[in-house]
Amino acid sequence: MAQNVKKIDRNEAWQLTLRQVFNGHTEGKIIYAKKELIAKRQKLEEIREIYTPKSASWFFFVDLMPYQSWGHPCQYIFVDCKTGEIKSIKSDFPPNLGDMDIIYVEKTPEKGKLFDFSKPLLKSTRVASTNNDYAVIISGGMDKYNNYERYWNDCSAIYSALVDVYGYLDDHIYVLLADGTSSASDRRIGSNSYDSSPLDLDGDGDNDVQYAATKANIRQVFTVLGGKLNRDDHLFVFTTDHGGLESGNNVFINLWNETMRDDEFAIELNKVNAGRFNIVMEQCHSGGFIDDLTFENRTIATACRADENSFSRGAFTYNEFVYHWISAIAGITPEGTAVDADSNNDGWISMEEAFIYAESNDEQIEHPQYDSTSGNLGCMTSLDPYVWNLNGSKLVCNSGNTYNLNNLPPGASVTWTSSSNIIFPSGNTGSSVSTSPYSSTSSGSGWIEATINGDCGDVTLPRKEVWVGKPELDGNISGSSSVSCNSMHIYDYLGMIEGESSTRWVVGLQFNDISTSNGYQLFVSPINNGDGYVTFVASNSCGEDILCKPVSVSGWDCEYGVINRPSSYSCGGSGGMYMAIFPNPANEYTELNLYSSNELSDVQKNSKSTISIPYNELSQNMDEYEIQIWHESKGLVKQMKSCDKRLQIPTNSLPEGTYFLLVFINGEVHKQQLIIKR
Repeated sequence: MAQNVKKIDRNEAWQLTLRQVFNGHTEGKIIYAKKELIAKRQKLEEIREIYTPKSASWFFFVDLMPYQSWGHPCQYIFVDCKTGEIKSIKSDFPPNLGDMDIIYVEKTPEKGKLFDFSKPLLKSTRVASTNNDYAVIISGGMDKYNNYERYWNDCSAIYSALVDVYGYLDDHIYVLLADGTSSASDRRIGSNSYDSSPLDLDGDGDNDVQYAATKANIRQVFTVLGGKLNRDDHLFVFTTDHGGLESGNNVFINLWNETMRDDEFAIELNKVNAGRFNIVMEQCHSGGFIDDLTFENRTIATACRADENSFSRGAFTYNEFVYHWISAIAGITPEGTAVDADSNNDGWISMEEAFIYAESNDEQIEHPQYDSTSGNLGCMTSLDPYVWNLNGSKLVCNSGNTYNLNNLPPGASVTWTSSSNIIFPSGNTGSSVSTSPYSSTSSGSGWIEATINGDCGDVTLPRKEVWVGKPELDGNISGSSSVSCNSMHIYDYLGMIEGESSTRWVVGLQFNDISTSNGYQLFVSPINNGDGYVTFVASNSCGEDILCKPVSVSGWDCEYGVINRPSSYSCGGSGGMYMAIFPNPANEYTELNLYSSNELSDVQKNSKSTISIPYNELSQNMDEYEIQIWHESKGLVKQMKSCDKRLQIPTNSLPEGTYFLLVFINGEVHKQQLIIKR
C-alpha cells in the first residue's frame, strides 16, 4: 500500500523560503503569497511568459524594489507542496497580484509635500493667447495593484502647471488616466490600500480626466487632434507610468491592463500635423521612444535610457525626473523653494533649460535623455503660448499682406523665405515683412517661413501654408446641355477646388425652383426657352474662378427666355476676354495670361498692358492656339502652340531689343509689344 505523503502548508513553505532563500532577512522587500496552491504549468505573467513548475506548488512573489516603477528586479519563488523543493525565477515584471496576500511589507516613508500652483508668484507673465496650445497626459498604471499614488500626483502637477501657470484651456487638455471615469478602485495608496483616482486634477471642482488609458482611447484622442490641429498649433505630450524593454531600443509603456509599443505610439502621434511638439516621458525605458518619435519640430525629454529603469523620489510622492522638470517650468518646488532654470535670463523657460535643470538635479541612478529636431528648436520653444508663431493671413492677394513675429529675444534677427510665387517687396529681414504674389496672375498653394537668428543659433519655425491669389477650379459640370421646360434638372460640380472661401451658382435663364443641396449641386426647373448657362463660381477675397456650362432649353410649353444674370458669368456672352504679358520688360522669361472678364478689375482691363479679345467658346474651352514672337527688324524668332491660359515663355536666348508677341485665337491675331532687357 502506498504511504500517504503529508503536503506542506503555506506557512511551512514560507518558513522554508525565509531560511533557505532570504537567510532570515526580508528588509527592503514586499513579499506576496498566493492564497491557494497553484497548478502545474500555468502561465503567471504575460509580458515575460513565466510558467509554474511541473508539480503543484506554493507561490511567493518578491518585489525587490518596492514602490518603484516596473520593470525592475523581482523574484518568482515556487515551493513544491510535497517535497519542499524550491525553485526561483528572476524577472522584471509582476504577476497578477489580485489573489495574493502581502505577508511582508517594507514600511513606506512619510508622504512628501505636493505642488501648489495657486500662489501669485507662479503666474506666467506672458500675454499671448493659448488658443493654439494643446496637451495630452497619459498614465496607465498597469492595474490597481501597481498604479501608485505618485502617478496621479505627477499628472495632477503637470495639469495644474499647464492651467494655472501657463494659462492652457481646460478643454485643450486630454487626460487618459488608469480606468478613466469609473468609480471602481484603481489606485494604490501606501502599502496595501486602494481608492478610485480623483477626476479633478487641479482642485477647481471640475472633472479633468476624460478617458481610461487604453490603446483604443489613445488612438481616438490622436485621431481627434489630427483633425483639429494644424501647423499653427502646439501639442505637449506627457507620460508617466511603468514601462518595459523588449530588445535594443524596442520598448513599451504600460497602459491600463495592456501595453503599447514605441512604434505603435509613434503611429498615433504622427496623425497630428501640429507645428511644434514638446514631449516628456517619465516611465522606465522611456529613452527607447526617442528613435521612433524623432521628427521635425519635436523636442523629446525622457527620464532614462532605453536600457534603464526610472525611479521615484525618496518619499514616493513624485517620480524623480518629472519632479525636477515640473519644478523648472513652474519656478518652484513643492517645498516652496524658488527655482531659476532660466540660464540665459530671457524671462521664460525653454524646453532645453527645463531638461538641463532636471538632469543636473536628478539624484537617482538614471540617465535622462534629450532630443531636439530642427537643430536648436528646444532652446527656443517652451510651454508658453507659441509666442514665436508666424502671424498673418492664410491668403496672399495682389494688395499684399503683412507677416510678423512677436516677443523676439533681445538681439535676435529674422530672415524670411517663401515659395516661388510670393515675393517680399520691401525686403526679407526684420520682425515684420510685407508680401505680394510674384505676379498679378499668380495663383496656387505657397508657403512663408521665418528663421530666427539669436543666442540659440539659427532656428527655422514651421512653415505657414498659404494660398496665393484667386481660387482654382479643376473639374467640370455634369448635367444635360439640352433640357425641357417645367421639369427638374440637376447639375453637379465634379472636381477639386483650391483656395476658395465660398462657392455659388449663377444661372443664365429664367428658372424657378432654383436651389442647392450643398455647395456643389444645383437643382433647377426652367420655364422659358432659349440659350443660357449654368455657372459654378468659387470666390475668395482675391477674386473668382468660374466654370460655365451652356444650356439650351426648349419645349412646347416654354416661353421665350432672356439672360437675366451678369454677362461676365456666361459661356459666350459680352463679357470679353483679355490678354496680358508679365514681366514686360522681360529677362529670363515672360508669362502670357488669358483672362475671362470677371478675373480682372476695371482698372486692369483698361491698363495699357492689357489687350481685349472677343470672348468665344473656343478660348473658354482652351482649344489649341498659336504664339509667335517677332523681332522688330529680324522677323519671326520663336513659335509655339498651347492650350493653357497661363503660359510661361522662356526669353533667355533672345537678345535685348523690341519684339512683338502675336497670339492666334479662333482665326484672329492679337498683338502686344514685348521688350527684352537685362
